[in-house]
Amino acid sequence: MPELTLNRQRYQAQCFTESLGNGIDLEMTLIPAGNFVMGSPEDELERLDREGPQHQVTVPSFFMGTYPVTQAQWRAVANLPQIELGLKADPANFKGNEHPVEQVNWHEAMEFCARLSAYSGRSYRLPTEAEWEYACRAGTNTPFHFGETITPDLGNYCGIDREIRGNKYKGRYGDGPTGKNLEKTTPVNHFKVANAFGLCDLHGNAWEWCQDVWHDNYEGAPTDGSAWTEGGRQDRRAVRGGSWLFSPGACRSAYRCYDAPGYGDYDNTFRVVCNEPQLQTTQAVGSGGDFYFLYPNRRLDLTQPLHKVLYVIYDESRKRKLPGFTSIKSRQVKLEPLNLNCDVDTKRQICWFLEEALQNVGKHAIGATRLEVTGKIVDGFYSLRVKDNGPGIQSSYVGEGTQAFYRLEAKLKGKFSRVSIPQGGTVCELTFPL
Repeated sequence: MPELTLNRQRYQAQCFTESLGNGIDLEMTLIPAGNFVMGSPEDELERLDREGPQHQVTVPSFFMGTYPVTQAQWRAVANLPQIELGLKADPANFKGNEHPVEQVNWHEAMEFCARLSAYSGRSYRLPTEAEWEYACRAGTNTPFHFGETITPDLGNYCGIDREIRGNKYKGRYGDGPTGKNLEKTTPVNHFKVANAFGLCDLHGNAWEWCQDVWHDNYEGAPTDGSAWTEGGRQDRRAVRGGSWLFSPGACRSAYRCYDAPGYGDYDNTFRVVCNEPQLQTTQAVGSGGDFYFLYPNRRLDLTQPLHKVLYVIYDESRKRKLPGFTSIKSRQVKLEPLNLNCDVDTKRQICWFLEEALQNVGKHAIGATRLEVTGKIVDGFYSLRVKDNGPGIQSSYVGEGTQAFYRLEAKLKGKFSRVSIPQGGTVCELTFPL
């Protein structure tokens, strides 16, 4: 077997950091715009028909997570207000704050992106297949971004020869060596290897979800880097990168596979992308911008008086016709002027509270006929209150914000707390100092 040489080089990458609170950060790396040939050539070792035909793709610039989403990052976002789906705080099988989160299905990954978007004011999403392969290759056309083969020092994969149901799988690729089978994930950046764009952990460890619906090959695929969501197998979504459970050939840049969108095994993870790292030129990159991202896709300017923003949140919730709103006959909405001089994250927390409380009118107060949304100044505090007279489930969920700036009233405890109103109906109240 030829001797393999590993040459390490240093590059500079442009990044920004999204703070998720409590010292947890999400690092995003700039992927420059460019063109590449997507798919594998017909003479590539272990090539499959699903990897062709090769075709030229033009990809606009975007930012991509330097690493797959970790379990610490997942927990931080899972504690944010729900958009569509509930998220388990700790779904992973292989525990570790810096290990990639796994046992996450495609729908849950999409929910993560929606919550992160609402939190940050930036539009986060899953990568398209084209973006993923372009970012992985980083200008290379070899089977792996670091060359013609892979070794156990470069990635986490099944490096032993084995036979499964009569099928034989090699523990090495090409001239590479056999290795070991760790039978688990490794922490992100465990191998200290990045590609020319600055991304790590692209070959092995855990499969990464993409936006795209599964197609058996690239016939008719988009050439602009966008997600391919029309046609194909709508009951499947593309995954990339291979995993600790698979042989090295499945970890190649061009290798593509699929899973059902509702399926999340202990080798399914994801990383996020973002097209808008800076929403306002006066804001430092990574600070989040002076915006609140209102579900599903509206940005609200937090530099204007906050009571005006709160009015918009109420009005948009009403227009969405959530189930509870269909029974509301009487509304009283009165918000006293609120020019709050505080950091933008606190403003976002207040917006979260109102949006989450109004979501509960739709989810937990079906049958309510009267709704009151009030905001008033009392003894140097601003009290924001959402009340309905729903006779059904006598509870509501609200989001707790930065403790240093405001406190939650009634019986609120923890990030998402249940408020029981024995007399019937629901009341959510948030009080913070001016």
